[in-house]
Amino acid sequence: MMRFRSRRAIVEASRPDARSRAYALAPGFAPVLRRWVAMIVSAGAPFSRLRPAEINKAGMHQLWCGDFLLATLEGGGSLKAGPQAERRQSRQGGSLLYFESLRRGFIAGEPPQFSRKGFAQRFGLSRSHVIDMVAELERSGWASPGDAVFAPTPAALAGGRQWLMRFLAISTATLDGNFAQIVTASREQVRGSKFN
Repeated sequence: MMRFRSRRAIVEASRPDARSRAYALAPGFAPVLRRWVAMIVSAGAPFSRLRPAEINKAGMHQLWCGDFLLATLEGGGSLKAGPQAERRQSRQGGSLLYFESLRRGFIAGEPPQFSRKGFAQRFGLSRSHVIDMVAELERSGWASPGDAVFAPTPAALAGGRQWLMRFLAISTATLDGNFAQIVTASREQVRGSKFN
């Protein structure tokens, strides 16, 4: 919450009583959030049973946003379940760095050199924090040690593809309103497997 306030992404709003504190999206941040939601919804739209007109109707994106959040928190269905990303995703700027590494891994040919200082400045992070996060990725085998290009290793890229596909699947299932049923069926399948 403090991070959102310090970056002026949220502002104090009127509150029902003096014992509580209410916040609202800052006018400049609201369009950014809408674009982000629209981008993820559009990624799942081609795989959804809904027609484009239904997906784009007023209120659908807001509804999707709430349902998507609940879906990712569902036990056994969390986005953080893949690939071993809990700590890296939860650190400040961790998800940004992970997405950047995947983006660079998908670039055809040799990606440009990676500037830790430039990345830190772009996202308002300290350079030492970015250095620490890159070093952690290198120790875990997700990035080649001392690699100035900073691209994921083949194993990390394969895991990243699975993670992105999981993200897409949750987005699509949320649009279709059947995420809970998919999780239930998946759990039943696991319970009935010989490996359980």
